Amino acid sequence: MLKILVERWHENEKELREMLETVENFSRWSYKRLVRFTFEQIYNNSADDREYELDTTCITEIDDGEEKGTLLYLIPFDTSMPTEYDYLMTHITYGSCDSCDVLQRAKIEDDREKQIELLMKICRMIIVNTVKPYNHGWREDENFCEIAGFAKDKQQGDGDVVPISSPKKDSERAKK
Repeated sequence: MLKILVERWHENEKELREMLETVENFSRWSYKRLVRFTFEQIYNNSADDREYELDTTCITEIDDGEEKGTLLYLIPFDTSMPTEYDYLMTHITYGSCDSCDVLQRAKIEDDREKQIELLMKICRMIIVNTVKPYNHGWREDENFCEIAGFAKDKQQGDGDVVPISSPKKDSERAKK
């Protein structure tokens, strides 16, 4: 989870909910549309710091699943020609039916309040699952530091804390 997204979630969560409440029908909404909507309302909605605005019109979706799987989204920053460093990445796990897929369940929910709650849950997971795929440039800005996802590694010293996924840990796993 990125610090700046947590901050902007808290700043804009109410507005996101209010915007969802204005939508009459979600039956044609896709996860990609919900990702776009979430980043427009949560990230781009903050008036400060337009230097790092996202281009939500150019989101790339990768779906290698069939009936169920994980959707991967690359969201570029609004630059003329984004490089590999100019993206955020998020993912959503989806299922094959309304009992195992939150968006499908939200689309058929008759209770409007429950429907909005399900959609807010998806929007929150979009933000929680967002990472910076490359650590360079703006990623060194403290606003983009990762603030969750760390655990003690028993391979390290007692007081050391390392990322859950790190090149060192990945190479150690490969040796096993």
